[in-house]
Formats: sequence, structure tokens, C-alpha cells
Amino acid sequence: MIDRFGLLPEPAKNLIAVARIRQIAQAMGIERIEAGPGGGLIQFSAKPQVDVGAVIGMVQASPAVYRLEGEEKLRFRLETETPEARIETIEKLLEAIRLPEAA
Repeated sequence: MIDRFGLLPEPAKNLIAVARIRQIAQAMGIERIEAGPGGGLIQFSAKPQVDVGAVIGMVQASPAVYRLEGEEKLRFRLETETPEARIETIEKLLEAIRLPEAA
């Protein structure tokens, strides 16, 4: 396909990455992810499949970056200038809170 159509443009690559993140998040019991240049939010379902200890550890280690809002929301403040950087940030964050057996 590359010889016929060329390399995928960045927006198409980002779309594929977002679809992959959506599948991972759904399996982890994450209902919604928002991310912008200054940070974002992860909203968990009633029974998420995440490492609660890792989430609490992140909040305790970096309270200026991570903050829990009730039992279902994790807000984060991380500067990302490009969509690619936001995607990478979300991927790393999901990996950090993923249960070991879900990996």
C-alpha cells in the first residue's frame, strides 16, 4: 500500500493511535479520557480494572501533577504541545496504572 498511496499522514496515524488507546481504556474500565495542551482527565467506571495503588502512588508522589476528584476521576497537569505528545502521554499514563495481569 505504501508504494501506491505513500506513508500515512500524521492525522491518520493519530487516528489509529487514538483508536488503540480507546480499546485499551475500555478494557481497563475507563469511560472517558480528555487531553489538551495543559493536561487532562481520566474518568473511571464504577469498577475499573486499574492498579489503585499505582494511582494513589502517583497522586502522593506528584500532587502538583495528579489529583483525584472523587473516586472516579484522575486529573493531570502535563504540558504537551502536539497531538503526538498528548497521545504518548496518555499511553504512558495508562501503562502506569494498568493492572499487571491485564498487561
